[in-house]
Amino acid sequence: MTARGAGVAAMGRRVSWGLVDQVLSSTTNFALTVLVARAAASGEFGAFAVVMATYLVMTGLGQGLAGQPFAARHSASGEWSVRDAVAGATGSALGLGAVLGAGCLLVAVAVRGSLGAQLAVLGAALPGLLLQDAWRFVFVALGNPVRAAANDALWAAVQGAGIVALLVSGNATPVSLLVVWAAGGFAGAAAGCVQAGLLPSARFARAWVRTERAVAGGFMTQALVIRGAAQLLTTAIAVIAGLGAAGAVRGAQVLFSPLTLMYQGLLLAAVPEGVRTLRSPAGAFARFTQLVSVAATVPAVAWGLITLVVPDPVGEQLLGATWSAARPVLPAIAVQTTAIAVSLGAQVGLRALGASGRSLQVDAVQAVLLLGAGAAGAALAGGLGAAIGIGAATAAGAAAWWLALLTTGRGRDR
Repeated sequence: MTARGAGVAAMGRRVSWGLVDQVLSSTTNFALTVLVARAAASGEFGAFAVVMATYLVMTGLGQGLAGQPFAARHSASGEWSVRDAVAGATGSALGLGAVLGAGCLLVAVAVRGSLGAQLAVLGAALPGLLLQDAWRFVFVALGNPVRAAANDALWAAVQGAGIVALLVSGNATPVSLLVVWAAGGFAGAAAGCVQAGLLPSARFARAWVRTERAVAGGFMTQALVIRGAAQLLTTAIAVIAGLGAAGAVRGAQVLFSPLTLMYQGLLLAAVPEGVRTLRSPAGAFARFTQLVSVAATVPAVAWGLITLVVPDPVGEQLLGATWSAARPVLPAIAVQTTAIAVSLGAQVGLRALGASGRSLQVDAVQAVLLLGAGAAGAALAGGLGAAIGIGAATAAGAAAWWLALLTTGRGRDR
């Protein structure tokens, strides 16, 4: 085998294991969502949707502070040469989780009810959840995605054992299901320390923040804008059209969760490969970003078509009482997920280039579109109108992503 062929094969193995890791990671979230949908009333599931949207915002901030800067800076580094950076990145994620978790607990006290109880669980769990996520980014960036997959497999095993115990005892409620999910995350956080042979460090965390504040600030703001917009949109739909409408949109998105996990896996695994591809001959980077979008779009179209013909009995088994409200919004959510697939190559390209400022600009535009179109749709036609607005805004955002990559790439070439 030629050196080029060996390099392509090694890249394929790393990307494949990165996807396996993301499948395992997202499976835990998917299982949690399905079980809560089956165990909760429509309003309770709407509260759960708000909590999970909050979790996504928090993990986005953690990735912006620790995981993404580490991937951009150290994807071509040797493991033993960057151990101080590993301790600093993971220590930063742990500290951020403690601060954000405390905020969630304060809000939970004020909110009370089902939403307050679920927020309290999330707040207590955030330090471990953000640390576990940071370990995943570190392992993948250093070319060891097998470790990340093993870590997420442990999370899935702990969560699975807890779910079985709850189902057997008849105590499966939204709050108890969240608790066993969080326990799996804590197990993965602890296991990451053993796998890496080091502990997160507060001292190196301070050095990490000082050194990476410019890049991390851009990535964190980017995560806050787009994920914060998703959180605000979920809340806005609940306020404008009711928790049932928010649950309908979230329920439809659950059926597309396998695609979402594929997208997240590609982002996690492809960004380090994109950084390495920048050292290849001219044109390789452009071809790589285009291949990422093609690899995501083909299954997205196929999955969307399959989802539209899901029989009612199957949908009811997956979503319980939420199915009847979720089914009408499926076509619009199919458009949304396909548009995300089209934009994925451009997102990978901008992250690999370290163009966090340009990515932030695109995310800001897309956030405005999502909030405006989604809220307006909710006011006009409830959950269905919100989903239509979301799909249209995401399609417009896909065009903006590719335009941003093309202009950024030309500037880099010059």
